[in-house]
Amino acid sequence: APYKLKTAEDLVAIEDKLVEGTEIFFTMENDIDMAAVTTWNPINLDAAYKFNFDGKGHKISNFKCEGKNNASFIGVLNGTVKNVTFENASVVSTSATTAILAAYASKGNGTATINNVKILNSTVGIPAAAGKTTNFVGILCAEVETADINGVYIENCGITGAGKPRFFGYIGGINDAEMESFSIRNVWVKGGSVSVNQEGGGIFGRIEGLTDGKNVVIENCGVSCELYDDNQALGG
Repeated sequence: APYKLKTAEDLVAIEDKLVEGTEIFFTMENDIDMAAVTTWNPINLDAAYKFNFDGKGHKISNFKCEGKNNASFIGVLNGTVKNVTFENASVVSTSATTAILAAYASKGNGTATINNVKILNSTVGIPAAAGKTTNFVGILCAEVETADINGVYIENCGITGAGKPRFFGYIGGINDAEMESFSIRNVWVKGGSVSVNQEGGGIFGRIEGLTDGKNVVIENCGVSCELYDDNQALGG
């Protein structure tokens, strides 16, 4: 049976329930307000675990993560996140690879599935000192490797702070020659304003490592937001 998540304390305890070599299941039973959680450690930062997180249509509000490497809700998503909304989330970057949902959408031999996820009225903060050294920043994810992303809606989200990141995309960026495949379907971005130092995009900020034989699908996606680039390579 899945672990049932009802409180902010239940979310904090997710990492303690993970077991190496076993896929662990979690379901949200109601909306959860995380305003009282002042310290958040991204889940599965060492990529050792696989898990399935089903929000069952519920909302996580006021999530915060600051002062952590790979700041995010999930450090490495090897598994599934579905049917959940994040609202008024705030993540502040101190290093490369920062996003609200997941710093990495899979890593190593894992795969990531993201389905029916919304992120609303949320921000990623980039301090001035972290600007040009903060590579791969996103709202949904920061780096995407082998992944299937379907049904994502992002509204009124963007970058705050005096720093400007390199390689920003609302969904993230592709940065792995070992990546086998990814599919992005039914992704919509509305509102928000982002300024980057180099290479920004509405869906992806940078795509690297794609060669013949890779299975790549981008289908039925749209972006309506403001993007500004100081140097080079601005795209949709």
